[in-house]
Amino acid sequence: MEMSQKGFFGLAVAAFESRMATEMARLIERYGGRPFVAPALREIPMQDNAAALRFG
Repeated sequence: MEMSQKGFFGLAVAAFESRMATEMARLIERYGGRPFVAPALREIPMQDNAAALRFG
């Protein structure tokens, strides 16, 4: 496959990114995809997460 033939060709692309979500969406769009970005994790400080502290 030649370089000019690579890309997503309008496909929907799921990206499970949180910290770099905007940049990831731009890259997907640049290569012809329709980005659907959904963070797989959410980061919160330990002191704000009583359930995590109880867990151990």
